[in-house]
Amino acid sequence: MIVGAVYFGVCFYFAAQAVVVDGRRGIAALERSGELVRGGWWRVFGIIVLIALVAAIFTTPLRFLHDGVVYVIATVPATALSLSFTALAGTILFFDLRARKQLDWRSERRSSTSQRDQPGPEPTTA
Repeated sequence: MIVGAVYFGVCFYFAAQAVVVDGRRGIAALERSGELVRGGWWRVFGIIVLIALVAAIFTTPLRFLHDGVVYVIATVPATALSLSFTALAGTILFFDLRARKQLDWRSERRSSTSQRDQPGPEPTTA
């Protein structure tokens, strides 16, 4: 069950970006996210884990603060920095995946067009 949740969490990680950038809504946004992740799930998973680890660097030291006032004063900017970093890194990864898919699509289209335009073998008559 946890494996399925992680799998779908990675597949649908970019749904918010698909809504804002691509203008997709609901299921279409989830499908777009899955489309971008398809073929590179492990790469995307690794980058998301790396993003989470870097974001944790901002907030983990706060666990050692025991004074309530200092904790609250330090937590607000650290959490804001951590969440901003996560959102920005995820959006940059979204644009990276989007650009890679467009390049793949264009190169496939270009190769199919060039193959179609190339003359075939000369017919032989017997």
